[in-house]
Amino acid sequence: MTNSLFVFSQQKTISQGYLEFKVKYQAESVFDMPPPPPPPPPPSSVGMDMPVETYSGPSAQEGYDISIWFKPGFEKVVNTVYGRSTYLFNAKNKTIIALREISGNQSGTIATYEEEEMVNNYLDSLHGRKKDRIVHTPVVKYFDSAKTIAGFNCRKALLISNMENAKPDTITIWYNPDFKLDSSFIFHTDKPEHTNRLSKLHLINGLPVSVSLNLTQRTKLEIFLIKLDADKNISDKEFVVSKNFVLKSLKEVNGLQ
Repeated sequence: MTNSLFVFSQQKTISQGYLEFKVKYQAESVFDMPPPPPPPPPPSSVGMDMPVETYSGPSAQEGYDISIWFKPGFEKVVNTVYGRSTYLFNAKNKTIIALREISGNQSGTIATYEEEEMVNNYLDSLHGRKKDRIVHTPVVKYFDSAKTIAGFNCRKALLISNMENAKPDTITIWYNPDFKLDSSFIFHTDKPEHTNRLSKLHLINGLPVSVSLNLTQRTKLEIFLIKLDADKNISDKEFVVSKNFVLKSLKEVNGLQ
């Protein structure tokens, strides 16, 4: 093991492109696995015209595919965990647009970063959820271990953080040193609560190909890179909202205004 920072003269920083990865959950028992996503609330409670239906998608153990289009200042994330969900992140005007398509019904919300945090804090308080936040810049430890994953030659690293709950948090990463995502890029999964921890992956000096982090003592989250197109030119049209969607304020939808 070495803590020295590897330097690669031919390393390419990717500021725009397209990638796909799979999110999977592992647990000691099937009873420890996250439940399938719940059906959307009835329209009367959230102001969205979406039907209530049972979940028939893949299980958490089978994994969910996530697709991301990105360019400086913009990121588009699509998953099909329940119907089709599209998230548009605009770092320039600091807004997040969430679009959902279920059984032919289309709905959407818009919020500033501050408004989204306000709503998330409200929902966490309402449901008694506690967030674990990173309180210091994580430490990266590099290893000489090497293996091939999905056609990428990878090396191992650990990302070690101190959390608000005083518990150390360790993320295991196998990364490819030939590429590095722009520091503004953030990995998103099927659950927004993972974003805080995954936002620190830019500290790794390479492209994360396999990521493993513990959620509890009995469950872990794993992310595997499936596809990378580092040469794809991303059009501004990827971040335009279709006229079929009527956007509502996220605060209004959650009864905060």
